[in-house]
Amino acid sequence: MSKHRWVRAFAIVLVFWLLTADRPGPSAARPPDDPAPAPHDPIPLVQEQARLGRKALKMMDRAIDLGLGATIGDPGYERYLWSRRLLDAELVLATAGPEPRSGRITAYRDHFERMRWWEDRMRPLLASRKISSLDFMEPEFFRVEAETWLAMEEVRQANAPAEKAGAK
Repeated sequence: MSKHRWVRAFAIVLVFWLLTADRPGPSAARPPDDPAPAPHDPIPLVQEQARLGRKALKMMDRAIDLGLGATIGDPGYERYLWSRRLLDAELVLATAGPEPRSGRITAYRDHFERMRWWEDRMRPLLASRKISSLDFMEPEFFRVEAETWLAMEEVRQANAPAEKAGAK
């Protein structure tokens, strides 16, 4: 690009910036007579997140059953990531539901079961030396992490009534 083209391109960008610098952006304050938009219920959005999480995990299972696991990228981490996304959505839904305590335990238990299933699925690959011990540590760690979260939630809930009684 010649020197004149660079100067011209720079001038166009500068003029554009100067023309738009004074404009209020989307974060500008609303005039007092302009009411804020009404907030909408986030629960349907979180339900959609949970649906997508379940769907992604099923698709991954199907791809692996068909021998297409290599198309997933890193199937172990992808499984963990989608299971975590589903866990996060289920925790929000449990908190908004009629039985938040049991819903949280169920969400953590489901995540733990998904991680244990993945670890069990990888164990024969370790035994046949198709994956290394280091590779196996990933699903093993994710299972232990999920089990820890489940145990912590169970302890937290077991201590919750005592905490409330002590606060009175």
